[in-house]
Amino acid sequence: MIKRRLLSLLIALLFVMTSATVIPLSASAQAVDNGEQAVTGASENKMLPVAMNKTEDAASQLSVDESPQFDYPVITDIQNIGSGTQLTWDTYKNNHSYRVYYRKASTYSGTWDDKYADGGWTRLATVRGNSYLHTGIADAEIGIYTIRCVDDQGDFTSEFNSMGWENCYYAAPAFSSMRFDESGVHLTWKPAWKKHGERNGECYRIYRKTTGTSWTRLEQTTEDHYTDTTAEIGVTYYYTLRLIDETGSRFLSDYKSSKAISFSLYPYVNSIKNTDSGAQLSWYKYSGAKTYRVYYRTSNGWNRLATVSGTSYTDTSVKNEANRVYTIRALEAHDNFISDFYHNGWSNTYYAPPIIQRLSNTTQGVKITWNRAKGAQAYCVYRKTNNGWLRLAKTAESEYIDTTAESGNTYTYTLRMITANGEDFMSDYTGGKAIFYVAAPTIKSIENLSDSVKITWEPIKGASFYRIYYKSGNGWTRLASKYLTEYTDTSVKDGETREYTIRCLDENENFVSDFDHIGYRNTFYKPPVIDTIRGSGDGVTLTWDRAKGAEDYRVYRKSVGSSWKLLTQTDKSSFTDTTYEKGTLCYYTLRMISSDSSHFMSSHNGGRSILWCATPRFSSITNSENGAILSWEPVHGADAYRVYYRSGNEWIRLTTTQGTTYTDSDVINAQTKKYTIRCVDQNGAFLSDFDTVGTVHTYYRPTAIQSITYRDHANTITWNTSSEAASYSVYRKALGESDWTMIADRITSGSYTDENIAENGIYAYILRILDEDGAVIDDGSAIERYYQNGAPANGTFPANDIEYRLEEGILANGYYFEQDITYYYQNGIRLEQDWFKKGAYQASYDRAQWLYELMSALGEAPDIDRDNANAIFDAAVQRSIINSYTDQDSTLPVDRRYAANTIFNALGYSKRTVGSISDIDADDDALSTLAYYGYFTLDDDDRIYPTLTVTEDEYDALLSQIRLYRQLKGKTVLSFGDSIMHGAGNDSIPISQHMAEKYGMTAHDYSVNGATMGIYSGKSHIPDQVRRAAEYHYQPDFILINGGTNDMFRGVSLGDIQSGFDKSQTTEDTYSGGFEIALWLIRSVWQNVPVIFVRAHNTNLGNDATERTFGERGLEVAEKWHCGSADIYDGTAMNCEDQKLADRYTYPNPDHNYRHDSIHPNALGYATFYIPMIEQVMAMAVNDR
Repeated sequence: MIKRRLLSLLIALLFVMTSATVIPLSASAQAVDNGEQAVTGASENKMLPVAMNKTEDAASQLSVDESPQFDYPVITDIQNIGSGTQLTWDTYKNNHSYRVYYRKASTYSGTWDDKYADGGWTRLATVRGNSYLHTGIADAEIGIYTIRCVDDQGDFTSEFNSMGWENCYYAAPAFSSMRFDESGVHLTWKPAWKKHGERNGECYRIYRKTTGTSWTRLEQTTEDHYTDTTAEIGVTYYYTLRLIDETGSRFLSDYKSSKAISFSLYPYVNSIKNTDSGAQLSWYKYSGAKTYRVYYRTSNGWNRLATVSGTSYTDTSVKNEANRVYTIRALEAHDNFISDFYHNGWSNTYYAPPIIQRLSNTTQGVKITWNRAKGAQAYCVYRKTNNGWLRLAKTAESEYIDTTAESGNTYTYTLRMITANGEDFMSDYTGGKAIFYVAAPTIKSIENLSDSVKITWEPIKGASFYRIYYKSGNGWTRLASKYLTEYTDTSVKDGETREYTIRCLDENENFVSDFDHIGYRNTFYKPPVIDTIRGSGDGVTLTWDRAKGAEDYRVYRKSVGSSWKLLTQTDKSSFTDTTYEKGTLCYYTLRMISSDSSHFMSSHNGGRSILWCATPRFSSITNSENGAILSWEPVHGADAYRVYYRSGNEWIRLTTTQGTTYTDSDVINAQTKKYTIRCVDQNGAFLSDFDTVGTVHTYYRPTAIQSITYRDHANTITWNTSSEAASYSVYRKALGESDWTMIADRITSGSYTDENIAENGIYAYILRILDEDGAVIDDGSAIERYYQNGAPANGTFPANDIEYRLEEGILANGYYFEQDITYYYQNGIRLEQDWFKKGAYQASYDRAQWLYELMSALGEAPDIDRDNANAIFDAAVQRSIINSYTDQDSTLPVDRRYAANTIFNALGYSKRTVGSISDIDADDDALSTLAYYGYFTLDDDDRIYPTLTVTEDEYDALLSQIRLYRQLKGKTVLSFGDSIMHGAGNDSIPISQHMAEKYGMTAHDYSVNGATMGIYSGKSHIPDQVRRAAEYHYQPDFILINGGTNDMFRGVSLGDIQSGFDKSQTTEDTYSGGFEIALWLIRSVWQNVPVIFVRAHNTNLGNDATERTFGERGLEVAEKWHCGSADIYDGTAMNCEDQKLADRYTYPNPDHNYRHDSIHPNALGYATFYIPMIEQVMAMAVNDR
């Protein structure tokens, strides 16, 4: 009776899970659990292949007697067992070897025929029997099998079923949960067919047994759960389940050993959790109980804690790290016990939530530190995210560094104690502790400059300032606080070693980051200095003093207009450059480098120059009445020339001259002398070698024409004969002819009459002295004098359609003032008219004056007379603006190529190309680059006319741009906007970078393709671009901004302009609001910086009225916020509604079959329309400031 009464009172079901042991089953479904009978019940114990149910396989539809004879082995049975899929087949023609193949059906799609098409078979095994077990298959994997016979040599002896037999392998299913309450035992599992898609007739059959009984079938279901409502109190049950087809005829899987669940005689504690307030106990509801009494054990027995009506209780009296054993007993409404209690109790050691003692920013991340509790096994470290707490790590230590923290963010961390195996928590956790993380700066580079050390580092998000230190004997010494990301240490001494480190500060200059405690070590070396440089026949030899601590030196050379070229790396203190080209002005410099070439140890200086001239040689030695005239070509770089003649074994100096001719007046008639010449500098030091052999010349005093008389169409030439002359030859040249014509030979007298001369004809004559053999021993006078009707010609005369000017018979050279106009003549020919009518424009006909104006525009005007052409040319050579010059350069016009070359060199541009220019070569870097930057524009046939003399307007425009370069060089420009600002059609070169390259500035571009002013899902938001840039504390001098094209295209609302501005009333989801917010942000960060709004051209994108409305609204907003505007739409001719203009000036978009998209300017579009207008607005901003 007592036992029956107790059982009747026990209604609560308590959950006890036994360990799950999987017992493999063979094809015969062996028994489980202490030899109990196996789970059976299907009408068949074998699984037939799915393929056998298909009408395409005739064998499955016929009886044995009716089955046709196939020419391949036939699979008769496929069965899923615990370890895999078991195949069985009939013997084929007494064959003893079979090759089994498999392919996954899931790799095929489409019709039945497609899935069973030939191909894709994977060989599994070759066996001799009539069965094979395929293991290692994934649960719910659908596959196809086929078999082919082979002989002992591996050759096929049968065909194979190309369609194969399909089977879906199911592993033995397992319960995912078992629990009980008043309603019964609740079982759940995960349906296997969900792994490959929808259910295809699969069902689950659930079985139950008790100890000593056989398996009893409970239910067959397609659900993923089942409740056994027939379970009785006090009985231990075992459950299992098995997949079967919906007809109940075939099992589709094996089954696992059972899991047990039983009742209890007392309230069962299912969890004890340590919370921040105490140990929280939870237990299963006990049927019939109205209240529960909670106890903990002391040395004197069980001590009552509380009586509660619920199924949980928190022991708040327990102390941290104290161990208590708990038990519970159920009571009915009159406080009478209706249950026993668990006499052993449930033990728990209480741990209060661990407290973070300190959060600190370190070089590795955020360091979390705490005090380790007694008995603690491990700690879990968490960081709060938008989705809750993120577990970072499990550690047995008392500190952890979060290396994933990103600078500029606030992070909250908490801790929780956990068992060493990570399975159970030993404590609760607190709300955590927060820190604003700022990363420690990392030095990016340390560079030794000429007299200082330059330190650079990456910007750190969250930092307002940076403090730079170097380490001395007393620790770290403060150098400076900066808001930029570079610093130049000018206090360092040559050869001094310092360690540098950097630390972040907030806006109040309080520390907000750690720093590298070791620092970055650097030894400062000043650039090495070349002591001596001299030329010789072997080349150019340099010497220098080795610095203490120096390892290797690199020797560099450059010529005018080129960059430094590495010659050698050496550990010596001298070097001879044997590759030097004589006559080239070159510069040499040195740079210290580590012996392993891993890093430079010093910078370099401008170096020392040398011009070891080519050996000068006489171009001619002619005779004159005053002596032998020695002439030579000028040698570039030579200040002067020293002329010698040979006397015995010595060279005797004749003179030192800066000219290129010298007359030896000491020579006597018929005397033979040997001459040589050598280049010297202004101090008389030699600059070249000399011709050691010399040039031999015999002097004959020239025979001068005494008179020319004209009579009856004949000129009679008379001269004084010489005793050294055996005879004479007479030569004539008419005005306009290029060559002399001999008209008489071996004349022994002192006169000759040139007959048949045209009246008023203009002729010049010379006499050449001949020896007895008729050989020329003197070429005659170098003076070319023209006569007309017996007198030297004066004035201008036509010849061969050319006007020549003669002065006393000599061809005019230089400037002549005629009828209030100044003209220039060269070899008697007038080059241009009216060239002097406008101020500085005369320089377009004088390259020296152009160079003077160019250098003046750059602020580098040489301190020389602007009328001294050679001095100007020399100054331009020294500045690498030109490489060399000739005397004619001062008389030649400035054409586009000359202007381009000089600007290209003066500004140090790198090559850029605007596309194909039809009338220059591809390697014409200067003209191509200046066209790219908008200095010159192309005509419609892509011609630039390189030889065209620059016009008056071009001349002024070029100098204006050079002056603007001087004003903008070194400044910084920021840019925000969309793909037009980003240069999407110009190799993604932003407009700001384009401008920066042209004018020597620094650009920081934040524009993004597809960006909008108003918020648009998935696209960059231009106000956010400004926010990101503001974090880096730039100090721009100009800001460019555009936007609106994408807003219009993507349907962003136009919005309204506020009469004033209230940020709280401004929404960023309209074009107008987004633009105002962007400008408000800019003015908040960079109050007085000029902002230029760039309105896009007519893109022909959508409705023209809408495009105009958005563009004009952009101009209105820009004007409200006092911004300049570059209005490409109305201010230029770039209207891409004209497809010809679109094809010429926009990008061939590959997304549109390479059709020019009319939206994104190409390089020519930017050069022709955008850059000129933007620089006009920028120039006005410069002048306003």
